[in-house]
Amino acid sequence: PLPPLPEQHRIVAILDKADEIRLKRQEVIKLTDEYLWSVFMDMFGDPVVNPKGWDTKNIGDLVSNEKYAIKRGPFGGDLKKEIFTKEGYLVYEQHHALNNDFTFGRYFIEKEKYEQMRPFRIKEGDIIISCSGVYLGKLAIVPKDHKEGIINQALLKLSLDEKKINNHLFYYIFSNENFKRKYFGNKIGSGIPNFPSISEFKEFEFIHPPVSLQNKFSEIVDKTKKLKNNHADSKENVDYLISSLTQRAFRGEL
Repeated sequence: PLPPLPEQHRIVAILDKADEIRLKRQEVIKLTDEYLWSVFMDMFGDPVVNPKGWDTKNIGDLVSNEKYAIKRGPFGGDLKKEIFTKEGYLVYEQHHALNNDFTFGRYFIEKEKYEQMRPFRIKEGDIIISCSGVYLGKLAIVPKDHKEGIINQALLKLSLDEKKINNHLFYYIFSNENFKRKYFGNKIGSGIPNFPSISEFKEFEFIHPPVSLQNKFSEIVDKTKKLKNNHADSKENVDYLISSLTQRAFRGEL
């Protein structure tokens, strides 16, 4: 049974108002991303054209001195599905790099296997990069609260020397469309695009502004992302509110 038409209009007005709030939250999240790209371009310019004339360095000059600072994931045969367990050490996969989601966990390995594959383990501040498929080159920075684990065959991990290049600057350089076009353009058009060989990757050129300026940009990124996360949490609350209001409306409780 339908409620009277005036009551239907009242319910729709409430739901429309809640949806308007949700859309505004989405727009704020989108604008924070656009703002950071604008700040990056204003401070550093196009990383390929390099209009500000920054020094450039190859990736081999920018990684830390530790062993396995640049490491491609293991061969697929080293991570057969039969060795996976329901818990233990997490096997990081493309999902984590594509979605910047370090809460996701599907495959795990036991401690003995983890110890055998320690060259592939990740730590806070490392960067993981997708190495195949249409999202070739998508990357994420490993957060402090990540689960201990290793990368799989579809990822590459980097440990940068942040006294030389800040993680946030590297992220924005590597994600720049012009940069991706220069280094991945011919790969993306192939049948199954794959990351270049490590020797090729070591020849990639990165602009190298003063570290003080890099750190200033990093501070802006941290503050803006904190704001973005607050709005994302708020959007989730609004989504829950809309769902709750809709259920109440159908039960005649609104």
